[in-house]
Amino acid sequence: MPSQTQEKKPPRLSELQDWLRWIFTEPRGIDAALEGAEKTLRRTEPKPRLLSWIADGPPIDVKHRLAVYADGYFMRLLDSLDSDFKTMRRALGETPFRQLVADYLKAHPSNSPNIGDVGEAFPSFIRSHDLNRHFPFLGDLATLEWSFLECLQATRLPPLDPVSLQKVNPEAWPSARLVLDPTVRLLDLEWPVHKLWKRRDLPETKGGRRLKRPSRQRLLLFRDDDWVNIHPIGTMEFLMLQELLKGRTLGEACLKLQNHDPKAATAELKSWFAGWTSSGVVKRVEFPKL
Repeated sequence: MPSQTQEKKPPRLSELQDWLRWIFTEPRGIDAALEGAEKTLRRTEPKPRLLSWIADGPPIDVKHRLAVYADGYFMRLLDSLDSDFKTMRRALGETPFRQLVADYLKAHPSNSPNIGDVGEAFPSFIRSHDLNRHFPFLGDLATLEWSFLECLQATRLPPLDPVSLQKVNPEAWPSARLVLDPTVRLLDLEWPVHKLWKRRDLPETKGGRRLKRPSRQRLLLFRDDDWVNIHPIGTMEFLMLQELLKGRTLGEACLKLQNHDPKAATAELKSWFAGWTSSGVVKRVEFPKL
């Protein structure tokens, strides 16, 4: 039954649903949500005070009824982000990470039916968060963890057939385009966060969980038959892969490298190419049709 102070006319179903969504998705909790809702209701009178239309009474009062759903919603998102950013959670600890998630969901509420999408803006958000001033490696760490997830979920291409390359005329190679696997990611980071990532499954009391000094790292990520590989690579190999990802031909990419470093040797390219084809980084070689 509605209370004596409640308006007689019930709210529309859509209005009540919107109000409950607001209450349930407030990361700061029920009290903060209700305070915000009441302030908004006062600014938009006349409008029913919708809290009074929620059943109240034993065994639990109305706020606890709402909190059951609100806490469940937040904990589900927290668990998802905890799983996706496991190294971040280990670096910060439980309470700071939980607060960071609450701040993040306030700025970027979930709006996708796929819960796996909720962390998409996490790396950029962290770079502007106060915690990043105290722990400046956090932005790079979040970028690595999200890139890992992208790599893990991308669809792989069929493996390259090396026999198909044996009869290629050497003069045709400069015009060839190397098609990289869709799982490939290239990261140019200021901090060696891959070292923390390797310790992500260790207890917080074992192994370092924070970084003290920056050290620029260029990382190659790709997925093989078993798992995601994360490899630090040299500057020239990184630049070459960047050019290939842009769709440059081998000749164009090599010219870019020579402009960057006139001493760049073609012998290195042969070594890189052998590694890329054997590991599955390169999945196809395309030549122009004559």
